[in-house]
Amino acid sequence: MNTAWLKARPVMFGYVITFLILTVVLLGLVVVDDRTILGEPLWLKPFKFSISIAIYILTIMWFSQDLPRSGVLSLLLFSICAAMLVEQAAITLQAARETTSHYNLRTPLDGAIYGLMGMGVIVNTLACTGFLVLHIWRVQARGSAYQWGVRLGLLIFVLGSLEGYLMIAQGAHTVGGPDGGPGIPVLRWSTDHGDLRIAHFLGIHALQLLPFAGWWIDRKFRRPVRRMVGITTFALIYAGVTGLCVQLALAHAA
Repeated sequence: MNTAWLKARPVMFGYVITFLILTVVLLGLVVVDDRTILGEPLWLKPFKFSISIAIYILTIMWFSQDLPRSGVLSLLLFSICAAMLVEQAAITLQAARETTSHYNLRTPLDGAIYGLMGMGVIVNTLACTGFLVLHIWRVQARGSAYQWGVRLGLLIFVLGSLEGYLMIAQGAHTVGGPDGGPGIPVLRWSTDHGDLRIAHFLGIHALQLLPFAGWWIDRKFRRPVRRMVGITTFALIYAGVTGLCVQLALAHAA
């Protein structure tokens, strides 16, 4: 197995290892600590974010191997890692304080931590948008469904990040009811009301699913036209389903 792409970015790989170690620690806390907040295990949210961030940084590392080294690329990668570190630190800190991290304005400290998280989200979204622009500028994608999958995945990822501002605007992710009600196991998406996290999840993980779809399409079809039709169709369907999830969630608004 070729691991040169991991060695090429040792600092980023160090972030990935750190988040994976943290994931194991947080999983242990989920198992041994029976405290809950809003109806779910206290450490479940930090655990989910830790593993998700590790996958995210690893994915960006994989994409970056196709780009020539430059100061702009290094700045974008540093911004992404720094923003994710702030996000994870805030979520874990608030769990340790036995309180919520998102939409929490109960005290000045809670508000400051939530504001810091918001700044991290803005920095990450801007950096990812810059990464998309750099990819379009510097990577030749003619006839490659995979490379177009990377670009379309980045685009839907950015849009999925922006969808998070709908949650910020209403101060909750549940629509038509309070956060913390009955939900599906682990992910805890509401089973009684609308939940904007479903579309958010789909948007975020387009970053992995669309490039994978492009890779499969490249191996299935030889003609560039068929490849482009395949990845474009998949992306449109994926984006449509994600948008539909937003509409279905908002339909529960009173």
